[in-house]
Amino acid sequence: MITYTKKLQIFLMFLIACVFIGGMMLLSLSSSINNKNETIEKLTKALMTEKMMATSLEEYNGITSQLEKEMLELYDKNNVLRRDLSMVSESLVEKNLTISLLEQQLHNEQRKLARYKSNYNRKMKTQLANEQKKMNTQLEKDRIALQSKEADLEQQRTELDKLKNTPVEKTVSAEEKKAIDEERVESLMKKFDSYQVDLSVENKCDKDYLYRYNEAKSTLSHIRTYLQKNQMDSSYYHFVIANDTSITAQNRQLCIED
Repeated sequence: MITYTKKLQIFLMFLIACVFIGGMMLLSLSSSINNKNETIEKLTKALMTEKMMATSLEEYNGITSQLEKEMLELYDKNNVLRRDLSMVSESLVEKNLTISLLEQQLHNEQRKLARYKSNYNRKMKTQLANEQKKMNTQLEKDRIALQSKEADLEQQRTELDKLKNTPVEKTVSAEEKKAIDEERVESLMKKFDSYQVDLSVENKCDKDYLYRYNEAKSTLSHIRTYLQKNQMDSSYYHFVIANDTSITAQNRQLCIED
């Protein structure tokens, strides 16, 4: 009985030991399986990571190729832009040179215009001054001629008044009338000589000379009429005839400005 009990105890102990060992082995196996699973999971993740990296690398290579292609295109465009920029720069230099030349020409033309205006204004002032001087001279000559005519008219009026105031019963002797006529004719002859003109020459461009020329002709006609009216001595007719001959034989018409 004791022997059976011991055997049973030994069997139980063996069984317990086997269970313990089995449990330990199972625990170890479970731990190993877990480790394997973790390893598999890590390897799976690593594999997926590698695949993702491979995919990313392929994409990166594609992107890199695309970037290289775009860089080449940009490089070509940059070269084109540089060439265009060089052409534009050359054109800009030419334009600036043209602008500079045009500005210089404009400056020269402005200086010429300023000089022309200055010369024109000075010339116009001189011309206006000369015209004013000529006008004043002509006005002065006209004034003197008018005064001379007024003096002649006043003399004639005085003589007429003398004749009017002479009593009817008083008669003028032939000698007195002759003296009066001779004095009048000599006065007209002096007036004719004062014009200082040559009746054989008519200068149509000298207004002053032409005025004196016409006045001399008028005075000569007055002398002729006075001589004929008063039947004066023939010696005075030589003066009229000589100057009439100059008018009749007139063959020179000049144009000489004063």
